[in-house]
Amino acid sequence: DSVLTIEQNAFDGCKELTSIAIPASVAVIGENIFGGVMNSRQSSIGPCPKLKNIVVDKGNKMFDSRDNCNAIIESATDTLLFGCQATVIPDSVKAIGPYAFDTCATITSIHIPFGVNSIGEGAFRACSKLESAEVPDNVATIGAGAFAFCENLKNVKLPTKLVEIPSSLFVGCKLLTAISIPETVTAIGPTAFAECKNLTSLNIPEQVTKIEMGIFRNCTSLRELTLPEGLKQINKEAFWNAGIERIDIPKKTTAIGLLAFNSCEQLKTVTIKGAIKQLDSTFRCCNVLETVIFN
Repeated sequence: DSVLTIEQNAFDGCKELTSIAIPASVAVIGENIFGGVMNSRQSSIGPCPKLKNIVVDKGNKMFDSRDNCNAIIESATDTLLFGCQATVIPDSVKAIGPYAFDTCATITSIHIPFGVNSIGEGAFRACSKLESAEVPDNVATIGAGAFAFCENLKNVKLPTKLVEIPSSLFVGCKLLTAISIPETVTAIGPTAFAECKNLTSLNIPEQVTKIEMGIFRNCTSLRELTLPEGLKQINKEAFWNAGIERIDIPKKTTAIGLLAFNSCEQLKTVTIKGAIKQLDSTFRCCNVLETVIFN
């Protein structure tokens, strides 16, 4: 009970670690104590792949593992800081911290209680066997890359009142085929769906006014996409190597970034309804592009 602080990455790479008990004396826990974030972003095994049992001493005043949840929770804020493959998130948890389940490669599904109102950056990043995720409606914010590189993720339900899709949220989710974006969403961050190579269906809410950099990069199965009428800007590399066959650029769109549609090898027809100020290598290497219509 003499340990006061557990520093960042303290147990990184401890591949045989199965159980850990946090003593009552611990008052400070650093970031990513089980590692993961510094590993390859597409790692197929976790830094502590065998960890199943996490217990915090009941005398600890800063942290707890309530309800035998096999996790470390910050008591004052009800934030789950670190979990493992055996974690059951308690109903009393209000937030899931950054990288809480990063690279937990054995998780196939996760139940997020209704009381959770925020999910931190990279919370479920590289959970390579995670197949489904239902984010409850009470969640107001989701951090960047929260589900990035979940290579087996197939089904996702987002909160009905979500306002922003953060950057890289689903980057590298190769088996994700469709997703319904709530109509309340007003912004979608850069590379949000990049490398989703099986994505075939997606809606962009009418309130979205900007397509950020690399959002649909290498979405090679995305054949068709309707852009919102109020869209003002398409940033660089937004559709790099996407599978779209035709695209209608709305009337209010006045700016298209560098290489926005670069290497769209299935793109045949483009209709530009508004007054675009400049096209700079916009359709470079679109080898089958047959028709461009300016209205």
